[in-house]
Amino acid sequence: EKADAVSKIAPFGAPVAEPTPEWYVMRVTYQRELVAQRLLEGLGVKSFVPTMKVKRRKVGGSFYWREEAKVHNYIFVYATLPELQKIKTTKITYLRYMMAKGDEGSPTPQFVPSKQMEDFMAVCRSEGVRYLDTEIDLRKGDRVRILGGPLKGVEGVYTRTSLKHEHRVVVRIEGIAAVATLALPATE
Repeated sequence: EKADAVSKIAPFGAPVAEPTPEWYVMRVTYQRELVAQRLLEGLGVKSFVPTMKVKRRKVGGSFYWREEAKVHNYIFVYATLPELQKIKTTKITYLRYMMAKGDEGSPTPQFVPSKQMEDFMAVCRSEGVRYLDTEIDLRKGDRVRILGGPLKGVEGVYTRTSLKHEHRVVVRIEGIAAVATLALPATE
């Protein structure tokens, strides 16, 4: 054990790797994801909350449009772990880590690989997006990459939705959210 602990110490003068930013999955309480996003923006920290414009009715009967989070109580934050810890303990105390199993089975803060996050954001920002139940069984479809149009390069799973002849590409973040593109024309 002692030798293993010593081997993790960098020799004097050796370059020490700087922590790299990742897209961390964070939980917020009481649906404050958009509030947290504005606070992070004020701190100069990049974040993402999937949103959608929703038509709401005022007490007097007139309607208005409001931006609402489509995946409640989650926010994706692009930061290093030390930076995120500092924000969490001093600025936005209601942020909570989503935990995942680490390399050795111990819990570690969950993050999303950059390519998967870029694809997820691209689909969320596109028109005709459909938010799906995260328990959808995607193993039936094949992994695909969109080759043309505004979502070119997005990777996901080609699957059928509840409508009989409708096909979409689904990008899923395990246990958090799944989004589907606009219905795609069948190819031969």
